[in-house]
Amino acid sequence: MPTGSDRRFLLFVRALIPTVGFYCWVTGIALVPVSTWIVVLQTYPFIASILACFFIGAVITRVEIFAMLLCFAGILVSALSAPTPTQVEGVETSAATNVCTAGLIFALVAATANASNSVLAAGLKNIHYTVLISCQCIVSFAVASVLMGFDYLQGKNPLAHLSET
Repeated sequence: MPTGSDRRFLLFVRALIPTVGFYCWVTGIALVPVSTWIVVLQTYPFIASILACFFIGAVITRVEIFAMLLCFAGILVSALSAPTPTQVEGVETSAATNVCTAGLIFALVAATANASNSVLAAGLKNIHYTVLISCQCIVSFAVASVLMGFDYLQGKNPLAHLSET
């Protein structure tokens, strides 16, 4: 179990990862069809199992490997039957391909962030949950403040939609 500064670093990383995952979730879900988004996001357990194996020493049995491969095959079948980028309304074909690719990357990052968050939570299990959530709130607030600051510097008002009602 990590101690001292290593533990504080892991706590910070554990707080930052869900923030990145949420940002990817909010940004990416608008770029691909929801059916494709959900299918890609469901790679989360697959990614979590592999990360847990490497980082916290979890053991994956042959039956679990078979089940993971079977589930991953189902994800691939579902993804291949999803709408193609040319079916995105109001967007040219090459631009639609780029938009869908970006959306899929955001979905994979969100799934990896969720998986990493779970593995880190298991690795930091002796830290009370309220401490983990409090750290996540502080880091999320700091990241949101910085992003909103960038919007203000560019002449945008990120809170303008709040005053319209």
